[in-house]
Amino acid sequence: FTLLASQPTLRLSMLERMIQIRQRQRDLPAMIDLIDLCLKEQPNNPGYVEAWCYLKLLEGSEMEKAADTIRRLVEADPGRVPTAALVQAFAAYRFGDLETAGREANSVVASKLPPGQRAVLAGILQACGRDAAALRMAEKVPESIVLPEEDHFLKTAL
Repeated sequence: FTLLASQPTLRLSMLERMIQIRQRQRDLPAMIDLIDLCLKEQPNNPGYVEAWCYLKLLEGSEMEKAADTIRRLVEADPGRVPTAALVQAFAAYRFGDLETAGREANSVVASKLPPGQRAVLAGILQACGRDAAALRMAEKVPESIVLPEEDHFLKTAL
């Protein structure tokens, strides 16, 4: 890995592959470390920025910075990050603003989210009083492939 990652043309693709591996291993801290490395290479890449915000909110650390970062990213170009509404709903949820969380969650296209993010969305919907929608969504998420931190949201919605 080190030899391949030292090649500039291969570095980001190797880091992205390592993130996928760490996700399958259910290792959130390692995923964050790898996203940090991606951001060092491309600090303005909206996909990396969104992933960092989501993972930090999931971890429960640097939440204010993550919420501010995703807000600024969306303000700069609203249609640029497809899962920004989920991250904004997640940030609002983390800060106890269920009204904003529910409003943002309503604009999320759940079918475009990976299973772990659908689990988080289901938990947010449940917290906002949309129990039936949360349950329908949660029932379709396979527990075995979500991060432990996402599984907490899944279990809340079930």
